[in-house]
Amino acid sequence: EEMATLAEDPLLMDPESVTRLDKLKKAVAQQFNTRCNMHEDWDGSDRRLKWYSPYGLSSFTFSVLAILELTLFADNFHIEPSIKIPIQFEAGCLFFQSMATLLADVIYLGKDSVWHQFDRCVATLNVILVLCNSFWLPWADRGVYLVILVSGITLLGTSRYCRINGDIGGVAFWHSVWHLWFPFGIGLWLASRQFPSAHLVILLTAVFIGGSILVTTSVVRFRARMQAASGSINVEMETKELA
Repeated sequence: EEMATLAEDPLLMDPESVTRLDKLKKAVAQQFNTRCNMHEDWDGSDRRLKWYSPYGLSSFTFSVLAILELTLFADNFHIEPSIKIPIQFEAGCLFFQSMATLLADVIYLGKDSVWHQFDRCVATLNVILVLCNSFWLPWADRGVYLVILVSGITLLGTSRYCRINGDIGGVAFWHSVWHLWFPFGIGLWLASRQFPSAHLVILLTAVFIGGSILVTTSVVRFRARMQAASGSINVEMETKELA
């Protein structure tokens, strides 16, 4: 059974035998299947994964942004340079994202369900939708969007790295931050348009936070790799001593 799992998931195989094409095929396949990629024993019984934990509540961050778009930022897309996408449509998509995230990452955690497929597809489409805002924006705003996107992807990657290594605490933390960062980053960008006098300060704040995320996740993953390498060396030395 363990060997079958390794064969199904190239990310769990020997790194030297996994090509970039293998990883790409795996990533594409995961977007369109109904399997839960969490460990089977991570069924939500751990308090760090319950709906009322920071991990569970992070699913609602998209709804918070949607409510802000319908209230405080209702006329934001009419501010010059105007954005042609109706902000009400974007808010509706964010509400769907919260529902899909809650069902996939909390309610059906550790279980196969169509909601995993729905969550991945909706998340991909929502990222594309929000990025389309940048078509009508100046380069400074586009740069902020790029920082938010890249730093967000590193958060998701760090969460998946923890998942592969069986670190349930790491998954709960980094996946929660992944859920929080996109709505918070886009909220900062909306605020920069809403309050022109603080436009530059708010944009620089978003860039600083995004940059900090990039540095932090890089350090975390580097330290994890170093610890894994150190553990492998120790095991090898002990084996030689026993031999």
